[in-house]
Amino acid sequence: MVRKWPTEHRRVRAICFSPDGSRIAAAGEGTRVHVWDIKGDRQVATLPSRPGKALAATFCGAGKLAVGGSNNIVRIWELGDARELSRLVGHTGSVTSLAYDAHGDLLITGSFDTTVRLWQLSVGDHEDTAARPEPGHQPR
Repeated sequence: MVRKWPTEHRRVRAICFSPDGSRIAAAGEGTRVHVWDIKGDRQVATLPSRPGKALAATFCGAGKLAVGGSNNIVRIWELGDARELSRLVGHTGSVTSLAYDAHGDLLITGSFDTTVRLWQLSVGDHEDTAARPEPGHQPR
């Protein structure tokens, strides 16, 4: 083992490397998503509390992270200020798989609802929710 990073003492269900390999993100049954700088061996972002379990995560562009989970929604986060930029809404089951194609700014999602969806992020194929919290959820 080279390094060990603490989470919230809850199951980790999703981990990913940034495209340049300098950062990793981890999420799961805890309430937060943690992002670490591997070279500096320090935490660089903690995304705020969110409902549901995180089941999938992937970096999607410079400084952005997509996280999907048991609430059927994929959230796109800006890591610089830990701000939710948008939500991808449409799955009717837990989102369990995410993959990003940087060439087309495309995100593909897989779900327990037995569908695979392709989202064009640069076209606004999502809900802009940076200024609007989820009903019943208080931002921190």
